[in-house]
Amino acid sequence: MRLIIFDFDIDSSSGCPGSDSLDIRFGMKNFVTAAGIHEQHCGKRKPFILDIRHEAIYIKFATDGSGSGRDFMAGVVTYKGNEVILYW
Repeated sequence: MRLIIFDFDIDSSSGCPGSDSLDIRFGMKNFVTAAGIHEQHCGKRKPFILDIRHEAIYIKFATDGSGSGRDFMAGVVTYKGNEVILYW
């Protein structure tokens, strides 16, 4: 599975803690138990791809309600045999 971030412009005034952020966690059964394997993103970034080698992915967007960023646009690519499936 691949998570593709097509556009990423999340307001961040002082780094991720306490500001807008996108928290991505992998594996396990829910967002809390997946806490051991995660990535946190904020600010403005070029498009990027995360290869996921787990059965589940949990995405949490947090905002403080202020700012002017465009936020983000993401899609997930999965593979079933030779078939490629894209979700946005």
